[in-house]
Amino acid sequence: MSEEEDVHPIFTKDPDEWMQYLYKKVSVVTEDGEEHVGLVYTVDPVSETFILATFADTTKMEIVLGHAITSVTVLSEDTESHKQQLDMLFRPKALATLSPEEIKRKQETLRLWLLKNRLPVQVSGSDG
Repeated sequence: MSEEEDVHPIFTKDPDEWMQYLYKKVSVVTEDGEEHVGLVYTVDPVSETFILATFADTTKMEIVLGHAITSVTVLSEDTESHKQQLDMLFRPKALATLSPEEIKRKQETLRLWLLKNRLPVQVSGSDG
């Protein structure tokens, strides 16, 4: 075996190659000829595993293991609408319904708790 064969792809593959798939609709074909179509939620760069989501009547998550993948084809480049759908998957529904006043109140409560426990905190950004 040559030295190049001993190096894991995580050390040779550019992270941008994985990032190009995020939030896009793709078709992933596996060794057994199965085609898996969905929106890319994430890609594990170590195992080269894709996590795909589909939204029909119910939300379905599918793990396609990297060792079984033979090809990946991008079907849709529309990342903005897909990103919003995917980002809401694991957020609590209550968080999405908070008013700006409630968010400010929670932020101030957290800031005071941090100060009370002697943790330095500084609010920054347009909302701070």
